[in-house]
Amino acid sequence: MAELTNFHELKQHIALLASVEKTDALFISCYLNLKNSQTSWQDALNKQAQLLRGMLKGNNLADFEDTLEKTEAWLGSNLSPNAEGVALFARSTFGGGFLLPMQFSAPLPNWITAYPTPNTYYLAKLMENRHHHYWCSQWWDSVSADWLCRRSQRPVLQAASQ
Repeated sequence: MAELTNFHELKQHIALLASVEKTDALFISCYLNLKNSQTSWQDALNKQAQLLRGMLKGNNLADFEDTLEKTEAWLGSNLSPNAEGVALFARSTFGGGFLLPMQFSAPLPNWITAYPTPNTYYLAKLMENRHHHYWCSQWWDSVSADWLCRRSQRPVLQAASQ
């Protein structure tokens, strides 16, 4: 079972995905919200895959089916019980074979694309949100509660000793 992806790993994975060479084989970029229920994200994946099947022809359809099968196999056996969102990037062996799954403690939208290069839009948004959260928590840790209370002219709460 895979562990949750941390901020440092996320930055490395985005750099790796950005460097992937474009080929004739399609890349599946799959984002799933695991927060609700297993049937919820599975239904979303099936519906969006069905839409893509209707647009793909020939080798692209065969590559898509092969890649989707690998994606579903990974999802069926590797999800962490702590994950609320997953991003999975895959390409068939025809295009050089690639599988990069990531799990997060934050939900992601249910969204799947098939394109010659990975779509990292929601990874960038997640990184932006995590960076903002990190900056705010660092700021908050550096501000003393005493200073905040003096600024608001409210007394500092202290436990009474007996």
